[in-house]
Amino acid sequence: MRDKDTAPPHNREWSFEYLRILAAFGVVWFHTGTEQFHWLGASGLYVFFLISLVLLARTPTEQPLAAFAAGKLRRLMVPWVFWALFFLLIALIRLWRHGTHFFEPWMILAGFSLHLWYLPCLFCASVALYWMRRSRPFFDTLSGVAVLAAAGLVLLVVNGMLRPQTPPLAQWMAAVPVTLLGFALGRMLLIPNAQQRRLAIAAFTACTLAACVVRMRIPAWHTEDDMMIVHGFGLFLVARCLPLPKTKAVLHFAPLTLGIYLMHPFVRDVLGKAFGESNSPLRVVMVFFACALAAHILRKIPVIRRVV
Repeated sequence: MRDKDTAPPHNREWSFEYLRILAAFGVVWFHTGTEQFHWLGASGLYVFFLISLVLLARTPTEQPLAAFAAGKLRRLMVPWVFWALFFLLIALIRLWRHGTHFFEPWMILAGFSLHLWYLPCLFCASVALYWMRRSRPFFDTLSGVAVLAAAGLVLLVVNGMLRPQTPPLAQWMAAVPVTLLGFALGRMLLIPNAQQRRLAIAAFTACTLAACVVRMRIPAWHTEDDMMIVHGFGLFLVARCLPLPKTKAVLHFAPLTLGIYLMHPFVRDVLGKAFGESNSPLRVVMVFFACALAAHILRKIPVIRRVV
């Protein structure tokens, strides 16, 4: 199951565009403090991860590692630096105006706003997986995919035992098993034989669900990550099976999702000061569409377009 021997089994990539929008809304839902189904909203971040990893799994490995890393650096780390400096500026303004203590050690890695941990984590995961595939073609075979999936399942259970609390270590460790499982799923989706592909994905889904159930059944290991991972994988697989229509609205909205993700804590705070703090679903909708509008406007500026 090597790159040159495989091709996407079907042309349903529009599901990725729908999933990006749904994932962005879920993250906004989670971070606005809305209590109802907040764990379901947090699944959106795992959906973002899965989309990136599935696309990585089908990326040819002819490009040198340095060139691949440079591309990921521009796509992921340049926006991270920009928004880290932006949130640092906001923190300094708050310190100057209100004397609010803002610095914590984790901010050096996360980027002065915890939600930014996602970009450097995805960068490291992408480069590491690409290096593995170039140096060890075994990981593009079915046997190699099975090894990565098994490692991901073991780490998923081990994370429940360790339960790290320090950010962004907790977020990074939660992402490691999802990285391996997401890449393995991406390679399984490339299996040419439809029956073998369905069997592999069914077995993969059952094992992932079993690992999460193990964590749920042991109170000391159980965290909200269990449900987030189950729903994240579930949403991804269901969306790929649906005959989703190709609409202009989705075509225009999907590219805004990175900007929505990056700026939503700032927009949330601004709207909170303007209209009062609230945990209502209406506030989630307001923040989401305000972020989308802001991202749309910023993408019109050539210099800013690369960071949203």
